[in-house]
Amino acid sequence: KNDADEEVVTYGGKTPIDGMVWDDAMRVQKTVRAHREADLYLSNGLPEVAILARCPITGMMLKVKFDWLRFDDTAVDLKTSALSVKPEDFNRQMNKLHYDLQQVYYTYVASLADIHLSKFTFVAVEYGVADICQPYTLSHQRVLKANNRMHGALLEFKACKKSGRWYGYTKEDSTIELI
Repeated sequence: KNDADEEVVTYGGKTPIDGMVWDDAMRVQKTVRAHREADLYLSNGLPEVAILARCPITGMMLKVKFDWLRFDDTAVDLKTSALSVKPEDFNRQMNKLHYDLQQVYYTYVASLADIHLSKFTFVAVEYGVADICQPYTLSHQRVLKANNRMHGALLEFKACKKSGRWYGYTKEDSTIELI
């Protein structure tokens, strides 16, 4: 049964994809494949490549799963948006969701497995109002800043794990004043 307590028909134990979701996915694929560069990024490689490696900083096993990993060591991450992938909108989404940290984390874990990425590209596609595909890469400076933040976060994670103290937005219990 689903949330509305309606009986859901399964086929071989599998629930079919909602028609609207399927149509959106097909539109996204068509839009990406129609963009010459995006189509090239998603070729000559493999989809859904998972990599596991032990982190020397935390001692933990880390896992990443690339949307697409090319044989020339180019990583591609597909991002969809029902709203907009205009540069200023995608940049805001990237800041909010920390795609830059995702990139450096994926690159780090891959390097631990002796896979040294030559390039990392985000292929952003909108499908709400318009069907637009736009690939993006990050500047070298932005990658360096994100790399520093990611390594700091790994050290912080290790300290929290060791102490058993997991804090929220401030290390000490305090009140935050908003301006």
